[in-house]
Amino acid sequence: MPQCPYFKGGGYSGTDAYCDVDRKTISRTTIDNTCCSYGYDQCINYKKKASEGGCYLTTACMEVMQDVFDDDCAELTLLRRLRDNFVKINHPEVVEQYYRVAPQIVAAIDNIPERSEIYKVLYQEMILPAVAKIEAENYLDAYELYKEHSEALEYKYLTEDIDLTKG
Repeated sequence: MPQCPYFKGGGYSGTDAYCDVDRKTISRTTIDNTCCSYGYDQCINYKKKASEGGCYLTTACMEVMQDVFDDDCAELTLLRRLRDNFVKINHPEVVEQYYRVAPQIVAAIDNIPERSEIYKVLYQEMILPAVAKIEAENYLDAYELYKEHSEALEYKYLTEDIDLTKG
């Protein structure tokens, strides 16, 4: 079952369960209906935290569109459709993984002088082709393209370089 990354559980009884965004305890009903359901991304606290940044898909769209960027642009709307109608249902662990690592990837890219070019390439090579696949209702191919690029980004920006020549 999917779970909000900001939910800090206290066992099934819900005792001591709290939201890591506002540090308030959470009722059993909220846990069942929001925190530990497919709808956790509709929670006000989740939306608040997610809007603080850390989504490389949004950042790439912002970088390309600049002054005309809209958070509800066609590209992000279609990517959200893929997330909500395919990935959350078939691969909820992938959504959870994205929310864990995406902010770290954005932080790593943002520390590189060529950040703008990296986001533009991501937009051209992943976002636009995925959007075309979603528009054609080819969700599996769109997901596989997303997954391939996400794993490559995670490997490239979050894996420490290991010098095998040193003992």
